Amino acid sequence: MTIVRHPPAQGAYKPGQTIAVSAIKALLRRIGFDEAVRVLAILSAARLGPIKADHIRATERLLFEEEFASPDPDALASSIIGHPGFEKDAKTFAATHGLPL
Repeated sequence: MTIVRHPPAQGAYKPGQTIAVSAIKALLRRIGFDEAVRVLAILSAARLGPIKADHIRATERLLFEEEFASPDPDALASSIIGHPGFEKDAKTFAATHGLPL
């Protein structure tokens, strides 16, 4: 993962780039360094660009909340790669379940 200082021209992020510094800081406070590295490694492996604060929060929830089945990190990254419409589905799921995105 690469933290970029400014959004790139025309929003042309490369896979693994982020400007979500505040989200990363909050993640570190909530779950600690080792677990935060797990979350960020999954998102990096998923080749997202940009990696957004929503991505960070969602991956944290999937890994650490009892409601979810603590998926295998490699399987989670593969699922994100194999499902390009995941953000639309996430918005629908959040709205249906009364959850924040």
